[in-house]
Amino acid sequence: MIEYLIFKTNDSKMKLKNIVIFAVLTFAFCNAYAQDTIVQWQKNYGGTNDEFVYSILNTPEGGFIYCGWTQSGDGDIKFNHGTLDGWIVKIRRDSSIEWEKTYGGSDLDQFRGMLATHDSGYVLCGYSSSADDDLLGIYQNDSSLIWVVKIKKDGSIEWQKTYAGNAANSITSTPDGGYILSGLANPTSGHSLLYDTRILKLKKDGTVEWEKTYGGTDDDQPFSIINSLDSGYVMIGKTASKELDPSNFYGGLYDLWVLKLKNNGDIDWQKVYGGSEDEYPHGIGNSDSNFILVGRTESIDGAVTYNHGGEDVWVLKIDTKGSIVWQKTFGGSGDDVVDIFQFSKDQYLAGGTTTSVDGDVENISSGNKAWILAIKDSVIVWQKAFDSSAVSPDASVLTPTPDGGLIFGGISFYNALRQSSFHGNWDIGIVKLAGHWKPSILQNSGCLPHSVKLTTSTPIFNDDSLSISWDLGDGKGYVSGGDTVYTPKYTSAGTYKVKLRVTNNRYGYVGTVLSEDSIVIAVTGKAPSTPSILVKGKDTLVSSYMGDSCEWYRNDTLVSKGKCQYVANQSGVYKVVVDSGGCPSPMSAGYNFIYTGIESGDLDNLFSLRPNPTNSRLYFTQHPPTPFKGGLAQARASITDMNGRMLLSGEITSGETSFDVSTLPSGIYLFRYQDADRVWNGKFVKE
Repeated sequence: MIEYLIFKTNDSKMKLKNIVIFAVLTFAFCNAYAQDTIVQWQKNYGGTNDEFVYSILNTPEGGFIYCGWTQSGDGDIKFNHGTLDGWIVKIRRDSSIEWEKTYGGSDLDQFRGMLATHDSGYVLCGYSSSADDDLLGIYQNDSSLIWVVKIKKDGSIEWQKTYAGNAANSITSTPDGGYILSGLANPTSGHSLLYDTRILKLKKDGTVEWEKTYGGTDDDQPFSIINSLDSGYVMIGKTASKELDPSNFYGGLYDLWVLKLKNNGDIDWQKVYGGSEDEYPHGIGNSDSNFILVGRTESIDGAVTYNHGGEDVWVLKIDTKGSIVWQKTFGGSGDDVVDIFQFSKDQYLAGGTTTSVDGDVENISSGNKAWILAIKDSVIVWQKAFDSSAVSPDASVLTPTPDGGLIFGGISFYNALRQSSFHGNWDIGIVKLAGHWKPSILQNSGCLPHSVKLTTSTPIFNDDSLSISWDLGDGKGYVSGGDTVYTPKYTSAGTYKVKLRVTNNRYGYVGTVLSEDSIVIAVTGKAPSTPSILVKGKDTLVSSYMGDSCEWYRNDTLVSKGKCQYVANQSGVYKVVVDSGGCPSPMSAGYNFIYTGIESGDLDNLFSLRPNPTNSRLYFTQHPPTPFKGGLAQARASITDMNGRMLLSGEITSGETSFDVSTLPSGIYLFRYQDADRVWNGKFVKE
């Protein structure tokens, strides 16, 4: 049975194909990895009115905390200040509520972003227009609606402030212990829907260190902001202002906008990415010293080089100056939209919705489908898709968990989870997927020394809180693999039971064995020894011993695969690999073969070069001087260096022909004579 959750994309283009959907699974995902996906629990949270969720985090105790807003004052919500309250819920590992609190006053208040602090508290950002209750004495005026709240571990308010601007949607801690947040500036005068971007640098206590507004003459809105490795900041958003980057703005309603700031808020650079259709942002992350951008696009021009059809997920890697390193679209012929969350150095977890049944989307049927995928180096390394339905836009959350699993959720629209915990119209639905891993073989040589590349059958969303160990079945017990891929070598034939163990070393899971599973490997065969190359006749290379097949390489390029002798018609450095019973030998040492076209001594009694060595002229003589076969016009000679580069050539018109080699550098040279049916090669030394 498949149910669904529905989520909002944080942009104003509200139509069906621009919403993000996370389906909720009550039994299994509909793809090849279904047997590896375990739903630990799923639950609704809320009251009789509506609730939204904007962010979810892991807690040090092994549970979770999410923020958003609520209109309710019953069910799971003990109190409501007024129309709309900011809402925080802290959940234990088993899904039970540890505590929940509402924040705000009698007007509109909501949380849109959240981060954990080093003192086990949290900082939240959002929007408030209230002037009473929690905001009494805090609210300034209608131009100061950005709201930041610092809470303690138990949810009590440590401090809160409002700032000039319209709303904040992203907050990040900074290396100096403060915070950087992005939000909307107040609308342009006379244009209620045209916004600029407002960025504030705050000290640890919420005091403003600096605040600045960015944008152009049209609508420019932020999505999220992160630290950069040069102590600055980088923000992704959307822009309709062409003047921000005229050479790269291609039109459409919006393009992606990246704003790189120095530590003091001055603009380092800004760039726009897109095509002639619409682009929208969905996330940004660090990737070494570069940045990963994710959005969605309908274009197939400008910076977008391919479109599968409809809206595609668009991922870009840019360098520290904003130049595109690579970019790639993901999806199928339908509409494909995701948000993205960085969870390791170079791997990203994304989740959203797709209406595709082709292209990059695997193993699903028709209709709207929820889609979760992991991307590494522009390649999808793992994905799960499952059927869903789309009826309304809302908010979305998704994050890897310390036990190697996932937690995701959003609006449980009219009890999408079909849970007894449902309270009313729209609840918050949260689903916890367990981390579950089985060892599998990526590569199996079947030879001795036997090399096996082992991996897990599903990726581990590891934030360095997991320890991965392998027992190779060789009696030595568990050894640390350090990663989800491990390559041991066996030196003895036999059957080995390989075990994979995953344990946790952080949060509330310390020392817990999260998974332990095994696979059996058969080690057979014996790899050949390293071969050498022999020469037979004028041009036949032979392996020192014969196997089932051989691979021949010239100058490290594969030139033949099959027989263990090879007819060489070009000079070069040759190497061979012998396969015996499916076991490849090590590659031979290189053999420097010079192609002559004749067997040794074949025509040496007919032709000669003199004097050899020489320092001026070289004479080519035929013994005896008989007529040249095929006529003089077909008799020619050439002189090349040892690399085959042509230096001199000419016709042979008599029984003895001389060549001026006085200008050649000292060294060894090749001389080649050819007429209608004879080829002779010689060497000479230039002094």
